[in-house]
Amino acid sequence: MFPHFVDVVGNYKDGTDAKFTELNIPVKHWAVAPPFYNSLSEAEAFLQDTLPFSNYEIGKETETQPDGTIIIKYSASLADGIFGTDESMKGKWSYLYLIQSPDGPLYVGIYEDEP
Repeated sequence: MFPHFVDVVGNYKDGTDAKFTELNIPVKHWAVAPPFYNSLSEAEAFLQDTLPFSNYEIGKETETQPDGTIIIKYSASLADGIFGTDESMKGKWSYLYLIQSPDGPLYVGIYEDEP
C-alpha cells in the first residue's frame, strides 16, 4: 500500500497529526491537502484505478461520522507480495486512510504493522 500512498500524497510527514489522533486512527506517515488530489473523491477514484485488486485481496471500509467526516480505509496483508507469501509477515497488515470533513482538506495516512 505504501507506493500507492506516496502516489496520492507526494511529500509526506512522519508520525501523526491531530486529526488522526482525534479520530483514534494510528498512522506512521501522513499528509494534508496533497497537491494532486484536492478531495476524497479524487483520491479514491485514483486508488480504485490503480490498486491491484485483481492480484491481491484488498479490503475497503467506509465510515461517515456524525459530523459528516468520511473515513475510507483500505487494507492489505503484508504477507502477500509479488514473489509469493512471506511467512514472516503473516498476520501483519497495511492500512491506507483517506479522511475528509465537510469543507475541510483531505487527510491521507498510512499505517503498517511492524515485522
